[in-house]
Amino acid sequence: TELGERGKRFKPGVEKAINAVPAYVWERERPQVEGQIDIQYGEGEGAVTISGKPDVWFMDDGGVEIIDFKTTSKKPSEVIASYEMWNQQIRYYAVLINDWLWMKGATQKPVYTKHIALTTKGDCVEGKPKMLSRKQIKLHREHMVKIAQSVPSQDVKLSDLQPAFSSRPVHCGSCEYQMIDELYLTHGDHESAIGKWPKT
Repeated sequence: TELGERGKRFKPGVEKAINAVPAYVWERERPQVEGQIDIQYGEGEGAVTISGKPDVWFMDDGGVEIIDFKTTSKKPSEVIASYEMWNQQIRYYAVLINDWLWMKGATQKPVYTKHIALTTKGDCVEGKPKMLSRKQIKLHREHMVKIAQSVPSQDVKLSDLQPAFSSRPVHCGSCEYQMIDELYLTHGDHESAIGKWPKT
């Protein structure tokens, strides 16, 4: 297919970003790439079908790993930190994949999420894999369904559920309570962390 002028202008940067994808991503067996997952939650008037297309995910004996790629012109490490805390999409993907596998009769496995930031200069920064506990998946499911049911449609895409504010404020990077904030936002055990916090 012939590229237009805009396509020709962006092609070199896109190629650099693609070439920066870590080799192990290409080498993994049976990757699931942008396959749509549709799951109905609830029944009757409260029923809602939620759809999502994870970038790529894998399943092996060690569990399920979901990777969300982000292309950026900003500093990749800052993008990773922002998405890991504020962006819910990959955690909603984890819920959909977990529930889809359960519906297929698959054995429940640990679920990990991971962000990879790529730039058009060929830079790549990987976030650390984060495992979601059964409790976290349950709470994210409840949160996801609650928001989806507020949308005036019975068929909802995950992209419709992104909060308007999905990037962290500048001052978060220097906040001494950032760890507790992240645990709270990701439905982690923030109360235990508060209990261990040094008294002043």
